[in-house]
Amino acid sequence: MAATVPTTILGAAVDPAMAHPWDPTISCGLSNKNGFVFSSDAEWSLTDNTGITLQSRAQAGIQQWNGPKSLAGTNYFNLQPNSSSPVLLKWGPLDPGTYASTDCAGSGSITFNSNLITDYRTTTGFMAAMSRHEMGHSLWLRKHPGIPDSLVSNHPPVMATCMSAAQNASISGLEGDDEAALGMRWEPGIQMVNANAGFEIASTSRWKAYNAAVAAITTTNPKNGSRALRLQASDNANFSQTRNLARPPGGIGYIRGNASVRYDQPSDGGNANVSVWVKQVEYTSSTTGCATNNFITGRDQNTRINETLHQTVLATQMTVTPIQGQWLSATTSSVTFDPTWVSADVSLTITTNALNNGVKVPLVFDDLFLSWTANCPDCS
Repeated sequence: MAATVPTTILGAAVDPAMAHPWDPTISCGLSNKNGFVFSSDAEWSLTDNTGITLQSRAQAGIQQWNGPKSLAGTNYFNLQPNSSSPVLLKWGPLDPGTYASTDCAGSGSITFNSNLITDYRTTTGFMAAMSRHEMGHSLWLRKHPGIPDSLVSNHPPVMATCMSAAQNASISGLEGDDEAALGMRWEPGIQMVNANAGFEIASTSRWKAYNAAVAAITTTNPKNGSRALRLQASDNANFSQTRNLARPPGGIGYIRGNASVRYDQPSDGGNANVSVWVKQVEYTSSTTGCATNNFITGRDQNTRINETLHQTVLATQMTVTPIQGQWLSATTSSVTFDPTWVSADVSLTITTNALNNGVKVPLVFDDLFLSWTANCPDCS
């Protein structure tokens, strides 16, 4: 593995490859870093085109990583300046076209290209965007994903590359794929591949309601953390999150859906249904010229094709009969990732038809996530 992760921003946008790479083993390795410190380089005192110093912009970008929360409701990071074990942010000359580079070995530092200081000063938001991106590498997010986010295709993830300075600067904050990558790498004991699985950010963001599904955050007796999801029963409405997942290393991997559920009022029938849906996604064979670490197994970013030619199919599902006031946790059977596929859209979907005296009532869900393993956990 290379000791540094260079970020090259091209002058034109390209089509996506992987929105969320599988491989969690390719990491930067700075697990002991808990903050950042600025060098004494004069560039930090310079201002951008809005009169804000580059140092202030960089700090604001880095601290966006303090937002995502774990299933237990705690922040994955609390990155502060001048911490006891900081990543050093500095300026220096780099190769033409490389805006910044993260040193994954030894001291652990991020170097911004002093030869391109004009772009940092004249493109609003670019200093914050590049600092945020490079700090993501320092937080073990080694890979560069594809430009569209899995859930919101016109929103590039923070960790995407192959964009112009203006495109990169336009990214306002972390997207679902960025948060999913954190959960995959840092959630204790879980290879979780979706974002906001415990609804701890006090929002249903990263999820979508279909067929007029009615869902809201509740703080009443969550299983973990301080929040859960309350989903109203319906005949055909559902609540879902989709991630685009690359073929695992070696082409072998297993996906499962996980959920915890309970009634929050008496019920005389009805269940919760948790299902995993899969759709094959293909890519062109031509590459765009992006750096090879944008795509697993050395592939470049390619153009996504044939997504409309493949139907989303039900891969596995489970039915859970909740108990009032008690949490029941369940896991679907494992789905084998087809080794001939380059990638797949994988959706975790929940529905409920719970009743009380013939009237539909809500169920409460928590710890709702997709997980993957290299070995099948429920195969004989």
